[in-house]
Amino acid sequence: MNKIRYWLLLKMAERPRFFAFGIGLLLAIALVSGALVATVWMDQRRLSQQHEDTLRTFQKVAAESKELLDRLVALDDLRCSEPGLISLNSYLLGTRYLREIGLLDDERRLTCSTALGALYEPIKGNYPVHITSSGAELLVNVPLAMTGKKLSAIIVQRPRVNVVVSPYVTDDLYASADVVWLRTRAGLILLHARTGIEQSSDMKVRVARQNETRFVWRGLGYELISMTPGLDVVLQTQRSLFTIVRHDMLLPAFLPGLLLIAALAIAGVTPYVQKLGRLSHRIRFLCDDAHLMLLYQPVFDLRTMQPIGCEVNRTGFGGG
Repeated sequence: MNKIRYWLLLKMAERPRFFAFGIGLLLAIALVSGALVATVWMDQRRLSQQHEDTLRTFQKVAAESKELLDRLVALDDLRCSEPGLISLNSYLLGTRYLREIGLLDDERRLTCSTALGALYEPIKGNYPVHITSSGAELLVNVPLAMTGKKLSAIIVQRPRVNVVVSPYVTDDLYASADVVWLRTRAGLILLHARTGIEQSSDMKVRVARQNETRFVWRGLGYELISMTPGLDVVLQTQRSLFTIVRHDMLLPAFLPGLLLIAALAIAGVTPYVQKLGRLSHRIRFLCDDAHLMLLYQPVFDLRTMQPIGCEVNRTGFGGG
C-alpha cells in the first residue's frame, strides 16, 4: 500500500495541474449529480402530492354524486314543473362539486334540468354511456356552455335522473396528469391526454397491469401511475429529466454555486499538489522510516569464502 501511495504521490507531483483540475471536475460532477437527484426527488414528491390531492377530490365527487342520485331516485314526485325544478335546485345547493341536475324519460332523453328548465322537446346526446368497474354510469367529455365558455363535463346517470360534475373540477382532473384513464367493465378508456403527449398502447398496457400506485424510473426520467382503491380514475404522468430541469429552477439556481465550490476546490488543492514535487518535500518523505527499505549485502573473506559481515543500504519505495 505504501508503494502505491508513494507512486501516486509522485505521479501527482509530475502533473499537478492535471490532478488538481481532475479533482475539481470530479467534485463538480458529484455536486451536479447530487443536485439532479435532489431535483428529481423533489419533483416526484410534488407530482405525487398533486396526484393524491386530485384523486382525493374526485373520490369526494364520486361519493357526493352517488349520495345525491340515491336521494333523487328514492323520490316519487320528480317533475319538470316550476315547483319541481325549485326543489331540485334546493338539493343542488347542498352540493360542492355538482352543477346541474337533469330529469330523464324512459328513453334516457333529457326532459328538463336545473340550468335549462323544462325543454319543449326531449334531448338525447350521441354520447356513449360507460359503466365503470364500480357500476356507475358515466357520459364523459360532454361539452357544456358555462359563463360564455365551452367546457368539458362528466355526467353521472341513473334511469330517471342525472347530475353534472362541475366542469372546473373536470378541468383540474385533466390538468393533474399527462393521461387520465377510466376503468370500465369493458376495459380502460382514455378520458384525456395532455396536449403534446402521445398516448401509446404501451402506456395503456402498463396502467392495465397495475392495481396500486406505482413509481418507476424510465430512462433519464420516471413514470408515476396513481390510483385509489375503489376509485375508477387512474392518473399517469411521465417526466423526463429535460422537462424536470426546464420547469424546476432549483438546479439552474444552484449551478453557479456548485461551479464556484469546484473552482475553490481546485484553488485549494493546487498548492498542495505542487508542493509534492518539491525536492524538500520528497526528502522529508523519504526520511520517514515508513518509506525506507533496508537492503543487506553480505561481505565475504575471499581467502576463506566465509561471511564476515554485511553492508546495509537504504532506499525509498519506488526506487527513490
